[in-house]
Amino acid sequence: MGKQAVQQDPEAPKTGLPVSKETTDMARVSSEATNGSWFTPIRLLVTFCLINFINFVHRGAVASNGVNGNPKICTPSGQCTPGSGIQ
Repeated sequence: MGKQAVQQDPEAPKTGLPVSKETTDMARVSSEATNGSWFTPIRLLVTFCLINFINFVHRGAVASNGVNGNPKICTPSGQCTPGSGIQ
């Protein structure tokens, strides 16, 4: 009369030891919490590489604008044309 029957979960591993349903439910919830994260090492690496690439291209675009721009030019008669690029 003192023993209670422990129900076996069909998804539980077969170890030969009785495992309660509560134990398998807690293990399942624990594994879902750790495996459900979006931040895997590969995704973080790709994200940081893309951010670094965008920063690199942006710096090149700003630098080439300054190099390839034209300075303000004034003629001896006093007529000036505006410059282009970063002045």
